[in-house]
Amino acid sequence: MAALTRLLDTGYSEPVRLQSLNVLTRMGTTAAPALPVIKSLTTIPGEYIPRAALYLVQVIEGTYDPYKPTFDAQAFFSRGGPTNPNGPNNQP
Repeated sequence: MAALTRLLDTGYSEPVRLQSLNVLTRMGTTAAPALPVIKSLTTIPGEYIPRAALYLVQVIEGTYDPYKPTFDAQAFFSRGGPTNPNGPNNQP
């Protein structure tokens, strides 16, 4: 647990940090000791790590709801999200 938590530090690359979050997610509620560090990741810039961290926080705290968004969809689509045919990157 301690090693996985250390890998969440900003000194590691985004893929390493994301993989650490993925492993902690597979651990479920047993990852609760890492919760303070995981919560701190929910507010960092980026798309993948904050969403993965928020999902894991919700799983650990028992508040996960598949209908509750874990990201800002409006901001995502305004940047030309892949399913927005009229986004900045997909102008008609």
